[in-house]
Amino acid sequence: MDAKEFENRAIEAFRQANLRVTMPRVEVVRVLATSDSTLNAQSIHDLIQKRGNRIDLVSVYRTLQVLLDIGLIHHLGVVDAYSACKLACTHNKELQHFVCESCGKVTEFEIPVCARQDLTQQISADGYLLNQVRIELTGQCAQCQP
Repeated sequence: MDAKEFENRAIEAFRQANLRVTMPRVEVVRVLATSDSTLNAQSIHDLIQKRGNRIDLVSVYRTLQVLLDIGLIHHLGVVDAYSACKLACTHNKELQHFVCESCGKVTEFEIPVCARQDLTQQISADGYLLNQVRIELTGQCAQCQP
């Protein structure tokens, strides 16, 4: 999915969720859509301002939360940053992410059904109820490998 498709998908998702399509929200979407790497809120704020647009940091955080809630972005705990979900399919927010430790590039992979079933069985055997699976892998992408 390219940046324009992601932007259009986000605008449609805002409308379906009865949320206003504001320029600050669109600017956050555009920054995330054009990045192959993870970005934290401050980086997103700085990039928007470098483009000559005005936005306060609180609006960036609020927009990120909205985008998380409607499933258009992912928060990657391993780097404490955000990445646009560029897979066109609905995935119930269960993906694995590979994050390059050198350049920050993020690649999404869907979790195979059999892996979720295996994890559910293992966790259930210990008396837990599995709600969500999130796997974050780190290493070096093909371009950054020595």
